[in-house]
Amino acid sequence: MSFRFVTKTMHAYLDYPVALALITLPYLLNLGQSNPIAFWLSFVTGLAALALTILTDHETGLIRILPYSLHLKVDFAVGVVFLAAAFALGFS
Repeated sequence: MSFRFVTKTMHAYLDYPVALALITLPYLLNLGQSNPIAFWLSFVTGLAALALTILTDHETGLIRILPYSLHLKVDFAVGVVFLAAAFALGFS
């Protein structure tokens, strides 16, 4: 048995607010003023996260066609890209 801080159910319920935050917070925080790439990276990732959540086979998925394991791999890749972008693009 593996220990998980965030369970599959918790993850499913957190996906929608996280996606909506990625979409709306760039507007609310005026992120585009300091770096337009940061704005669009967040906005587009939020839209993709929303689509991924809708299509994932978990408790809150609406069209359950993608396996949860794929969802986790995409989440990991997004985290790596966000981390790399912060350094590569000089976000502050």
